[in-house]
Amino acid sequence: MVRTKIWTLKKHFVGHPTNSDFELKTAELPPLKNGEVLLEALFLSVDPYMRVVESKNADLPKGTIVLTSPGWTTHSISDGKDLEKLLTEWPDTISLSLALGTIGMPGLTAYFGLLDICGVKGGETVMVSAAAGAVGSVVGQIAKLKVSAFLHWAHSISFVAAKTGIVGGEFSNTVIGQMKKYGRIAICGAISTYNRTGPLPPGGEMNGREDQRLFNSYRQQTQNKDQSSKRLI
Repeated sequence: MVRTKIWTLKKHFVGHPTNSDFELKTAELPPLKNGEVLLEALFLSVDPYMRVVESKNADLPKGTIVLTSPGWTTHSISDGKDLEKLLTEWPDTISLSLALGTIGMPGLTAYFGLLDICGVKGGETVMVSAAAGAVGSVVGQIAKLKVSAFLHWAHSISFVAAKTGIVGGEFSNTVIGQMKKYGRIAICGAISTYNRTGPLPPGGEMNGREDQRLFNSYRQQTQNKDQSSKRLI
């Protein structure tokens, strides 16, 4: 029998979470059945990576590194259907933890959000309202290589072509009113409001001129994507 530690949500938190909102439990896992694997957590995140420490599945031998979402637990059992193998060519010089960040979901979100959804080009100005986060910090590094002006907020990260701002809704509300025609917006979460218990920050109301400008920006972006799709047919 393998004993596992499981972090569970004891009660829904109000505002910022505290230790009392969570509970650490222990449980015994049953013996493996044919086709199952026993997983041990190497790193815990929203998208945790696990290592196979015991296997009765020929496709997942012991030692295989996989991605899965069994919750915040040190050990778990899987039939293998929900597991994604780490790239076999993963360099030994790169920490596996980066598979949860720059080389994982946050990095891919940053890459395609900035280059595909926003279609950023050289000479444009990029604003990231939370450049200290997992996604925003990668967006900032890509933007630094791609554009001439980059606006961000980050006390712990330094981008050469940066000017300072503030995180979240207030900053976004201000920037929206200053956008040029056909500017593009990629929305990835709203972290400044996640733990808010009071009303949202003021300044989000837009007048008719600004509404029309954003509509034209969206329409132009949609038309460009339609044209691109037609060329691919």
